[in-house]
Amino acid sequence: STVGYFAIGFKDDGTLIDPLPTGDTDRAFIREARRHGTRVDWVVRQVDWESWSGFGAEDLKKRFSALTRSLATMLNEPEPGWFTRLVDRLTFGAIPHIRRGDGVTLYFDHYPEDEMFVQAFGDFYRQLETEIAKTHGSRGAVNLLIPRGALGKGIFQCDRLASLLYRGETRRPEANGKFLV
Repeated sequence: STVGYFAIGFKDDGTLIDPLPTGDTDRAFIREARRHGTRVDWVVRQVDWESWSGFGAEDLKKRFSALTRSLATMLNEPEPGWFTRLVDRLTFGAIPHIRRGDGVTLYFDHYPEDEMFVQAFGDFYRQLETEIAKTHGSRGAVNLLIPRGALGKGIFQCDRLASLLYRGETRRPEANGKFLV
């Protein structure tokens, strides 16, 4: 099972607006989810794209690359505290850290529908999937929360969603990626 924590936004430069900054010890929900064998996904929400409307393709690529780095770094943060440090030292790193999350769910309401933005999103999605897979393997995932009114438009067109799942004619859909409406 998976729990989604609805908390993160991002700035125009791709850096996160994170309510639980690095080192915050109040992450009991992560420990509790792990105790029950539940994956933790962070819901990344953006609804106001007006400030991005003047960006060109290179600007979009740069900002989405920064967002990918920010999300990958955030997900890979080890659980803070003395116990984590003790386990790491006693096992010489043989036991993997409990990380801050397993994946993200993107909630991009009102995302621009023009082709340049749609292409930039597809590139971002694949880049983010690749980054998360490097550290989380098959346990990591990138999910999409699709606003009901947006289904069939822009990045939420059925053929575009299928291309994100299949990524090639011979590949089967990824098991962890989900589209939620």
